[in-house]
Amino acid sequence: MNKRVYSAAVGAALLLLASTAHAAGAGLYVGVGAGRGVIADATTAQVDMDSNVFYSGLVGYRIGVVPLFDFAIEGQYTDFGDFKPKNSAINAQADASAFAANLLAILPIGPIDFYAKAGAAKLSFESTVSGTTTKNDSTNPMYGLGIGFRVPYVGVRLQADYLDTDKEVGKSLLMYSAIATFTF
Repeated sequence: MNKRVYSAAVGAALLLLASTAHAAGAGLYVGVGAGRGVIADATTAQVDMDSNVFYSGLVGYRIGVVPLFDFAIEGQYTDFGDFKPKNSAINAQADASAFAANLLAILPIGPIDFYAKAGAAKLSFESTVSGTTTKNDSTNPMYGLGIGFRVPYVGVRLQADYLDTDKEVGKSLLMYSAIATFTF
């Protein structure tokens, strides 16, 4: 009999904790972040962004439609800044920025969120090699994984995003970033 009462009490407490944590993260949110990235070119050489970090801003809306998972839709702008080839004697540099729209699937476990995202990014890429400038605009698939910590109205997340770019830009763009979010 005591085991049943104890089990029911623990179950009720976990249910209350899960619903409170779930409700604390739902709604409209904005975020700002910074990070670094690497472009792999068509010959698998690495182009490392110079000492500048890239900056991101995002707006999203988080909902919980199933008991164990949350979903969010998110728009993001990223300014990658200038970057140059790593260990290269070639006179080259590039500038890139992207607008992205993503759908996130989130597994909240207390104040910790594990998430995966998928979407598309409109990439603007401008490169100058030996005085010749080339501009490329393309829409590319984007994927990401991350982990976050949140308390009511405030959160921090670490994420890795993969942008599958056109061959004119490179094979891919891999980004690592930290983002602070504020929920309304």
